[in-house]
Amino acid sequence: MNALVDPQELIGSSEAAKLAEMTTHAFKVARHRGQTPEPLVTLTCGPIWIRSQIEEWAAIRHAKRLS
Repeated sequence: MNALVDPQELIGSSEAAKLAEMTTHAFKVARHRGQTPEPLVTLTCGPIWIRSQIEEWAAIRHAKRLS
């Protein structure tokens, strides 16, 4: 786990879905199916990821869809 993370780099499900060009619902379904990266932490308000983690995953997902 990262010891220090810039708070501005932390994102929730809605932001993650937007980065992945998915609806929030589709992203949550993919998460439930184990198809998304594990969140850094899950708070009462929901899961939290590091932006770069989702950007990398979304780029790989996009490349797979194009091939």
